[in-house]
Amino acid sequence: MTGGGPTLDVYAIDPFPNTSTSTAPKTGLTAEGIRLSHSLALPKLREDIRLSLTFSPNRSSLRPTSYPWYCPPAQQLLAITLRPSRVTSRVVESGLYVMFLLASALLHPPGLEGSACPARGEEQQEQEQEPEPDAPLIPWSAWGPTHTRIIPLDPLLPNQSGTGFTHSTRAVFPLPTADPDSSKFCVVDFCPRALRRDPRPGDVLQETVLPRNPFWAGEVRTGLAYRKAETGEREGRVVWAWVDEERLVLVRREDLGTGEGGGKVLRSLLEVLIM
Repeated sequence: MTGGGPTLDVYAIDPFPNTSTSTAPKTGLTAEGIRLSHSLALPKLREDIRLSLTFSPNRSSLRPTSYPWYCPPAQQLLAITLRPSRVTSRVVESGLYVMFLLASALLHPPGLEGSACPARGEEQQEQEQEPEPDAPLIPWSAWGPTHTRIIPLDPLLPNQSGTGFTHSTRAVFPLPTADPDSSKFCVVDFCPRALRRDPRPGDVLQETVLPRNPFWAGEVRTGLAYRKAETGEREGRVVWAWVDEERLVLVRREDLGTGEGGGKVLRSLLEVLIM
């Protein structure tokens, strides 16, 4: 996506697309019954910036379990990696951010019910006997600052795809270290109930302000509250990370030098941290 108008588009699936019993709105309905429900605007970018998005799936169970910490799907955490970049004849600039939000904010954002649908083109309306409204577009100012948290990451960190993980209301991501052969991680928890019932001094409740830079057209403010904890710096490069309600699991790769045949000898170590 380019320019100042990237969006998150939310689609709905009509289980009965070709029957008269369906009560779902027919906005943008395809033959397969997939329709655009609504769009959420992201922070405005500079005109020459390209933006790529990557969703990190939540690994929690979608069905109720016997565990007391079961998290319903609507309350689960979503992580979206934002990679803005600009390529010119002289320089290549790139950034890396992770945006956290709860699934309920994506599916039922504030302002959705009372949002006005943008007007369609007159030519398109004349071609339709019964014109229908476009899917609503929720501006960033109406939902983003209070329902998301954007955290900048180091774009030079290695193996970002294997070391970012989301489970329930928790997530883990790598932190920069002075030694390239060592690793450090941050675990964040966005559970509203825990933050409300058991407040702690280290909870992050204030909004974060991302200053205007080569990527953002203006200041970006996000304020979704969360709790965080950082691991100590550990030797060995972590190639995979996993987190749940009790444990942080890390797979570290260590270089043992050169073997008898002249090849490099690597060893993988599994490390489990109880939280």
